[in-house]
Amino acid sequence: MLRSVILQGLCCMLIGCSTSPSGYEIILKDGRTIETREWPHLNGATGYYRCKQKDGSLVQFSEGQVTSISANEPR
Repeated sequence: MLRSVILQGLCCMLIGCSTSPSGYEIILKDGRTIETREWPHLNGATGYYRCKQKDGSLVQFSEGQVTSISANEPR
């Protein structure tokens, strides 16, 4: 019985750990929201983020424009 409970718990933990975000949401100070598939990459030399939106188009914005970056929950 205890073994079954432990196995069920481990399976639930593995399922929870294996789900990845369905994308990321970036909110800019001007109120715009950008949705991406991948975490945006910051170029430390220029101070600009560069990433692809969910529709595949490339977008670039400065680090100073960002209010928040968060992961979307998987569907």
